[in-house]
Amino acid sequence: LSGSISFNQSNNLIITNDEQGTSLWDLSGKRVKSFQGYNGNISPDSQLIATDNGNNLIISNILSGNQVTQ
Repeated sequence: LSGSISFNQSNNLIITNDEQGTSLWDLSGKRVKSFQGYNGNISPDSQLIATDNGNNLIISNILSGNQVTQ
């Protein structure tokens, strides 16, 4: 298995990327949300997450999970 793990800038969320997509976790290890696409990266203000589905860049609001753009 390959993937990546990183923290957001305020170190209160963990971002994982693997063959199943992009997920956000809290520090207790509970999955908070899953997002469509791969290679997720959180904006500096932790409001948005950008993922790549292989054809498009998808930007979503972290709190609502709604896509801002696709």
